Amino acid sequence: MINKNLLLLIFLFFLVVVKNSFAQDSFNTQLLFETTQTDGDFVDVIVEDNYIYAIVGNNLKVYEISDQSFLNYISQTSLYDSTSSPSKLLKNGNKIVVLFSSKTFPDNNPGGIKIFEVDAEHKIKFLSIYDISGFKHDFALTNKYIFVAAGESGLFIIDYQNPVSPFTIGRYNPGGYSIGNGIINVSVNGNIASVSMFSEGLDVIDITNISQPKKLFSLLEYGDNVNTGFLSENFLYVFLQNSAMCKIYNISNRQNIQLLSSLSISQSVSDVSILGDYLFVSGNGTQIINISDQTNPFHVGFTNTSESNSTHYVNIDKIFTTSFLYDSGSYIHKLAIYSFSNLNSKITLIEPTNNITWISGENQSIDISAYNINSIDLEISPDAGSTWTKVLSDYSISGGNEKIYFVVPKFNSSECLLKISDSNNKNVFDISSNKFTIFYNLQIDSPKEGTYYNEVNIVWSSQDLDRFSLHYSIDNSPNWDVIVEDYVDSSDYWKHYNWQFQNLNAENVKIKVSSYFDANIFDISQDVTLKSRVEIGDSTFDSPSTFYPLQVGNIWQYRVSLNTDYGLVNKGYDFMKVLSDTTIGDNKYFKVETVGWSDTINYQRYDSLQSSIVRYLGNEEAISFKLNSIKNECWDFEFTGKEICNSGTYLESIFGIEKPVIYFSQSGFNSQYFHLAKDLGPIWIMNDQSYINTDIWNYDLVYAKINGIEYGTYVSVNEDDTAQPKDFYLFQNYPNPFNPTTKIQYSIPSSNTPLLRGVGGVFVTLKVYDILGKEVATLVNKEQSTGSYEVEFRSDGLPSGVYFYRLQTGNYSKVKKMVLLK
Repeated sequence: MINKNLLLLIFLFFLVVVKNSFAQDSFNTQLLFETTQTDGDFVDVIVEDNYIYAIVGNNLKVYEISDQSFLNYISQTSLYDSTSSPSKLLKNGNKIVVLFSSKTFPDNNPGGIKIFEVDAEHKIKFLSIYDISGFKHDFALTNKYIFVAAGESGLFIIDYQNPVSPFTIGRYNPGGYSIGNGIINVSVNGNIASVSMFSEGLDVIDITNISQPKKLFSLLEYGDNVNTGFLSENFLYVFLQNSAMCKIYNISNRQNIQLLSSLSISQSVSDVSILGDYLFVSGNGTQIINISDQTNPFHVGFTNTSESNSTHYVNIDKIFTTSFLYDSGSYIHKLAIYSFSNLNSKITLIEPTNNITWISGENQSIDISAYNINSIDLEISPDAGSTWTKVLSDYSISGGNEKIYFVVPKFNSSECLLKISDSNNKNVFDISSNKFTIFYNLQIDSPKEGTYYNEVNIVWSSQDLDRFSLHYSIDNSPNWDVIVEDYVDSSDYWKHYNWQFQNLNAENVKIKVSSYFDANIFDISQDVTLKSRVEIGDSTFDSPSTFYPLQVGNIWQYRVSLNTDYGLVNKGYDFMKVLSDTTIGDNKYFKVETVGWSDTINYQRYDSLQSSIVRYLGNEEAISFKLNSIKNECWDFEFTGKEICNSGTYLESIFGIEKPVIYFSQSGFNSQYFHLAKDLGPIWIMNDQSYINTDIWNYDLVYAKINGIEYGTYVSVNEDDTAQPKDFYLFQNYPNPFNPTTKIQYSIPSSNTPLLRGVGGVFVTLKVYDILGKEVATLVNKEQSTGSYEVEFRSDGLPSGVYFYRLQTGNYSKVKKMVLLK
């Protein structure tokens, strides 16, 4: 007699042992739906069209599938039997056959088959019952016959052409079974069948004469157990339990059986099927194996390996699995539906750990494994997957395990991820789950895309270098002209060089900064435009006040653009307006509404004695612009501790009229630049923080109404459209560098934008990290609605150095850098 409990314990133990052989829970499959029933557990399923026929507890049920996410109950019939339990069902046309196994041990004779009929409305009708002796393990179904593997009782062949009166038409029982063995599995294809007999091996039998089946040949694996056999037209798949192996035989020539290949399956087997070029094997999850070449099968997918699957059914591009768990002395069965795709290839990345640090420019390698892939692409993300930079493209591989060599790209980030993908199928890829750090020892932060007149501030970051060479080229020329051959800057991190150029008017200009000692350490700027203005010297003007005309009703309209790391972004329009005049003390001031990045409202006047524009700041005045200053003359800039300088007077065409323009500049952190034109005032304003590797705000004049005279073309702006932010944006902290506090601003767009349409708010996190990626502060961690926000960060207890702050809102993520100087 077969010890059913012993076999089950062996099977469960084997599943536990081999379970850890997979590193992932699933591959190339996606769980669509999973359920258990309150009135019974799922035991087996058959799927046709959108209908599921299932053994659920002691019932045979029919469900309709709705979007692979809901089962709509249709009908059921009872399968209850006091001595046996339903264990498997098969369907042929409108006939359903259910196999019953004994509930008790050692008395395993009760049980057999029940036959049902399903009508057009999927209602179930009982037709007949047929008892079979022996321990019922498995059965197969053809149009005419039912083949039941009944342990030591052998193989029963039952004619059910009249389903109301089935009868045994043939039996196969070679006998000689040792204790605990017998026929435990059957597979039928055409006029042959295979029967598995555990330690007694496997027989292939001829069933041409159905009443007298005959053995064709036997396969006996010494020291191993044949758990399952599966037949296709010309091939036999033999699943060995002890060695966890699938052996594939060519049986087209019965006189010369050939072993074609062996494949590790790392599991015991409970169910097998074939669909097209794929073999589906259930046990510890359901594995999918490509068998298009029987001599070289390979794994292409598997479902959740933490589940012990007992049966499965494959329908076009979905796998329906029943699985069981042993819990508190009983077995719980459930149904899961998986979709599968991309089964012809597989790629796995041996990922870096989160404490790895790479240096930009160095040679590195990673290990991958790939199946059925000829070439790969390698990409690296500096921002946790928001954007990707391609490092390798169409890189040829031979398959299997392979080492990939590449040069680390130019990033400074602790939020890096790796992605490796099939060059010919981007849907086949793998991404590292742990973030790592890339440190770049030289990176140009400025200039960024735009036009620069007479001078450009070149700013770069480097922690270990202090001697550099600076060059420029035009139109991607391979020849580089010298800006400065040997320049020394020993600043801790950011380096700075003010290049004043003459007689240079060119577009598509690149600037290169390289190490003086090692030319292979370098970075190249974005394309910029350089223009040399015609300088007219330190001219004396009859009315310098016209360079900044203050009169109630004067208005300036500017086109606002933001130059970011990702290019130039149009931010709409902004205004400067003279709203009214007023007397403060003994002086007449004008109330001025200024552009957005500076004070919204301030009070200004023209001081005729100093020929200067001054601002009222509390009980004091500060000089903004000395309109009669000479080139290179500097003064304190509104009590900021910085200087603003006259950088010269030039002739410039504005709205088609050539005007003298005074160029004022205030360099350093948070640099500001102003072009003041005679009769027009500020025609261009820039707030440049590129010295600290951040963004540049540009304000270009498009329209002005000065003393009743209009210049340019007014652009109509809908006030309602500009009242709320249109984009997520994380601003640079101010001040920067800072000690001990700094402020960080960010904006959340209107819920009418496509990104947030129909959403009342978003969950926002704003966190601060050190240079190694360790979190040092959480500033925001809550849901927020549309608007602009500002938070303060205190550096209490933190050492000087570079820090990063990250805004995360689900679909938006941005990281910026700041410096703490004590």
